[in-house]
Amino acid sequence: MAERIRRFRLTVVAGALVMTAGRALDLRWHATHDEFETGIDQLQAHWLAWLGALILLATGAVGVRRRIYRSPGFAVLFVAASLYAAVAGWHFWLHQNLRDPDLPHVLLALSQLGLYGGSVMIGAGLVVPHCRERYLQGRERAAEA
Repeated sequence: MAERIRRFRLTVVAGALVMTAGRALDLRWHATHDEFETGIDQLQAHWLAWLGALILLATGAVGVRRRIYRSPGFAVLFVAASLYAAVAGWHFWLHQNLRDPDLPHVLLALSQLGLYGGSVMIGAGLVVPHCRERYLQGRERAAEA
């Protein structure tokens, strides 16, 4: 069971890494283009970030549903990913209709902070138990000396 939980937490970390790569792709696209002209332009710029958000949404939903994973990070992740999905759709629609989406850009940034925050909370579960175990072992050795 512990290995299954570890793999699930690693899936969250992978989703966050995919989303980060998607942000880099988006920045590179915007650096080489003036603005969106078609839906294909948006797809080229955002597909990888959307994939990362989808991975995080799915893992957040499973983590919230199954209490064995025991991290409040899953609730944060699920809410932030749900917000991201809704706002990304709105953002796509506004760009498609040649409108400037100021508010969606702010909401996308805030939801991404939530996605990264939830991912860090969950990913910390991969590291913290090992650090605590080493700390306790060090205390035992110091007490014996």
